[in-house]
This record gives sequence, structure tokens and C-alpha cells, in this order.
Amino acid sequence: MRSVPRPGSRVFKVASVVSGPSAAAAHPASPDTATCTSVSPAPTQQTATLPACDGQRTVSDADDVRRLALSLAGVEEIDSRGFDFRVGGKGFVWSYPERIPGRRRVLRTDIAVLYVGDEAEKQALLLGEPELFFTVPGYDGFPLVMVRLERVTVDRLAELVVDAWGMRRETAGPGR
Repeated sequence: MRSVPRPGSRVFKVASVVSGPSAAAAHPASPDTATCTSVSPAPTQQTATLPACDGQRTVSDADDVRRLALSLAGVEEIDSRGFDFRVGGKGFVWSYPERIPGRRRVLRTDIAVLYVGDEAEKQALLLGEPELFFTVPGYDGFPLVMVRLERVTVDRLAELVVDAWGMRRETAGPGR
């Protein structure tokens, strides 16, 4: 399926999630110094058309996750008290279900769980940007990380969501 850019949209071509020292320079962790800017297209097989950011906010929230995810081809939103998005029946971003022993599970819409493809990418994100990403023991062995939305710019979130969508779309098989 080919998407047609909407007025005010930007086309992102995302090759991979950047991590490590170069990511710190490209994606500052401090919301005070971060800005909402265009991302230059990079060569890849995955293309996504995303709505333009508002140019004002430097941090993300659940509404940004929803707006970005729903702008991608083949995405379905699963009924949830938070957010839960899938492509080809496979989840790629959803609200973090926090589990505290002795208490009921709480869906945290200020934290997103992202599919990252493999353990190497997971470790690169966790080690390269610990101010943004974390994991918990229940996610050991799974290619998933949690991202603190209040610490990630809208543009960086767009890269992460498109990457997660692209990897899950690839594994969903033909026609998805």
C-alpha cells in the first residue's frame, strides 16, 4: 500500500534508530534545549508519511503516539484504556502496563512500550540513552523497550514509532 503525503506532512524514511554518542548530539535529552525540527530522509525500504509537528512542543505524550501510529499504513488500534497499536496483528507500540507486587496493573500512558527488533538494538538503546529508555525484568528476552514520553521529542518519537512499525510490518508477511 502506498501512502500519499497530506498537506503539512513530512515523509520520513527511517533506516534505523540512532543510539550512542551521536544520538545524544542529534537528539538532546533536555526538553529545555530540544526543538521540533524536520528529519532529513535517510535511504531505506520503509517509507511513512507523518503529520508535521507543531513546531512548539519539545516533548511527547500519548496523543503524539496515537497521531503518529494512526498515520501509518495498515495500523489498527486495539481498544484499551491507554493506547495499543498493531500492524498485521503484531503490536509495535502500546501503553506500559506497570505491575507493582500486591497491586492491580496500571496502564501508564506517559510511558510507551516499543518493539525494537532484536536484543542488540534493545541493548544499544538502553545503554546509549538511559535517560529515555528502560526495561524491567518481565521484559527480559523480548525485543521491547520502554520510552519515557516526557523526555523524548516529537521528532525522535516519530523515528521510533516508524521503526517499530516497519519492523513489525516486515514480519507480518506479504499484503500487510
